[in-house]
Amino acid sequence: MHLLDDPTTYGILQVNVEGTVRTTRAIAPLLIDQRKGAIINVSSGSGNHPTPMISCYASTKSFITQFSQCLSHELREFGVDVLVVTPYYVISNQFRRKKATYIAPTAQRMVQDTLPILGYCDVAFPYWFHALCGFFVGLYWDVGGSVMAAMRRNRARILEAAAKKEGKKE
Repeated sequence: MHLLDDPTTYGILQVNVEGTVRTTRAIAPLLIDQRKGAIINVSSGSGNHPTPMISCYASTKSFITQFSQCLSHELREFGVDVLVVTPYYVISNQFRRKKATYIAPTAQRMVQDTLPILGYCDVAFPYWFHALCGFFVGLYWDVGGSVMAAMRRNRARILEAAAKKEGKKE
């Protein structure tokens, strides 16, 4: 977190925390009045365990998971289902890979796997491989240390590639 500038840090907080709360506050009264409906929030597998080097992001995702679980209990009596999905990698503009793999499904696949579980649970890894990852991560005692080592390797690789690219420009 100490490597992020203030605008990036506050942007993450605004989008993930403030955006989720404000959107929920806007829609929940309408669903309560109708006595039916659903709210699906998107968290992240990284919010379920220590995820160093993306600590601000992971912590906001943890907030979304906790907020959604609490909200599920609050709104259930009004006929409103709340589900929070906690995927790991998904093909998106933030992910450099453009084709789906078993590790990173498409957003369409996530939706396809999420909708059938709506109303049956309040938090889920809807995609099978992410559920498997979540299960094994939950068994490991030093996930934070392992993630930190992997993130350091990734950061070094990215910085090295950027330096090579910069060297070619000169």
